Amino acid sequence: KVWVGHNILRFDSARIREAFAEIGHAAPKPAGMIDSLDILMNKFGPRAGNMK
Repeated sequence: KVWVGHNILRFDSARIREAFAEIGHAAPKPAGMIDSLDILMNKFGPRAGNMK
């Protein structure tokens, strides 16, 4: 299973793990992650982070 999200590497993956911990379960382990923020930063540079 691959996790895909915008800023998932720096933000969402930690929140997902915290949410599972709160209910007493281990978070699933992704086979990989695709972060759309990283893709945009590679294509458009720093302006992709603030969308200006």
